[in-house]
Amino acid sequence: MIISTRESEEVRGKALNYGISQISGASRTSVGGYTEEERPHDSEQFDVSDQRTLDEVVAWLMKLGHIPSFCTACYREGRTGDRFMSLCKTGQILNCCHPNALMTLTEYLIDYASEDTRKIGFELIDKELEKIPNDKVKRIAKENIVFALGIKLLVIALSALGFANMWLAVFADVGVSVIAILNSM
Repeated sequence: MIISTRESEEVRGKALNYGISQISGASRTSVGGYTEEERPHDSEQFDVSDQRTLDEVVAWLMKLGHIPSFCTACYREGRTGDRFMSLCKTGQILNCCHPNALMTLTEYLIDYASEDTRKIGFELIDKELEKIPNDKVKRIAKENIVFALGIKLLVIALSALGFANMWLAVFADVGVSVIAILNSM
């Protein structure tokens, strides 16, 4: 089930206990709403009750013990409905979606999160990695997370020193993802 930002933080918090698997954050419903720094209200398609930033929503979810995931693999692979539920019911979700969620959360934390959210997130990731039952999957997830962190931090350092260009930044983002996928095969 999905819950949108039309609902208040309080309603969204209560709904999480009833099986919500997707929750939006920092939504804008105005035409061109994401092009403005300030949220435009004059052309909204509907009221947004939860006005928090994405960083605030991600931190809130993690404080509640949830793993915010930016993964879209299930949709791309057609793992929806009964195919997705079979992963959940058999516990295989911990070997499939769980590592992907942790890896996409790592990318978000590195690229966009505030310091406070980053701290909460990396503590959660350390704890959650240990819940992956398959040792090979756990090892690969750890390798991919360390690799992504290392490459992104290296590119940030090179950029600060004036040695990184846009192509290196693209590699640090997209290239690292491709290498992590290949490592997982």
